[in-house]
Amino acid sequence: MGRGMAGAETALYETVGTVPGALYETLSGVVSGVVSGVVSGVPPYRSDALDTNTHETTTGTLEQSDVDTPVVVALIAKGIAKRSAVALVAEIGETECLQQLQCLPHRRADDAAAVLVASIRGRWPIPAGLERERNAEKTAQEKAQKATNRGVLVSYRENMHAERLARLRGLPTAIYEQLRGQAVGLWHKEQPHAARIMEGKRGGVSVIEGYMLRLLERGEPAIS
Repeated sequence: MGRGMAGAETALYETVGTVPGALYETLSGVVSGVVSGVVSGVPPYRSDALDTNTHETTTGTLEQSDVDTPVVVALIAKGIAKRSAVALVAEIGETECLQQLQCLPHRRADDAAAVLVASIRGRWPIPAGLERERNAEKTAQEKAQKATNRGVLVSYRENMHAERLARLRGLPTAIYEQLRGQAVGLWHKEQPHAARIMEGKRGGVSVIEGYMLRLLERGEPAIS
C-alpha cells in the first residue's frame, strides 16, 4: 500500500508537464492528501470503497499499475472509485475533469464524489465565485505584466540615454564645445526665460546636453 501511494505521487510529478499550470496546485494538494491518508476530510482509499458511479464495490489495493494519470488520482481522492475515475477520464476527457475538480470547492456538496461525477458528466458551468476569482487573477496578472513592461522600457531608455551621454562626453573637446555653443543658442531661442534662469546651474547642464544630443541627431555640428 505504501509503495503504491508513493508511486501515485511519483506519477503526478512525472506527468506534471502535461497539466495546465493553474491546476498544478489543485492536483499536487490532492495527491499529497492521498499519500498522507487525509484529503479534505475524505478517508483514505479502501478496497471496499463505494463506486459512486456504478454503485458497485471495488476490490484489491491501489498499486502503481492502477494509477493511470494524476487526474485519476485526484478523482479517487475525492471518493470516486478507481474504475469510475478511469472511465470518466476516458469518456469525458482530462480537461473537463480538471475543470470540475477546481470547481468543486465552490459548490455545496454533502457528497463530494456524487456531485463531482454529476458535474463532470453534465459538464456543469463554472460557478460565479470561481469565475470572479479567475477574472481577478487574470486582471492582476495583466497589471503585473504591464508594470514589468513599463519597468523594462524605462530601464532600456535610461541605459540608452546614459550610453548616448557617455559618447557625447567622449567627443574631442573642440567638437564638444562647438556643439555646446550651438545648443545654448538653441535653448535661448526656444526657451529664453528658462535658459536665463537655469544656465550655469546643475539642471541647466542636463538641458544643454539634451539640446546637444538633438543637434547630433540633426547632423550638427557641420564640419567644413
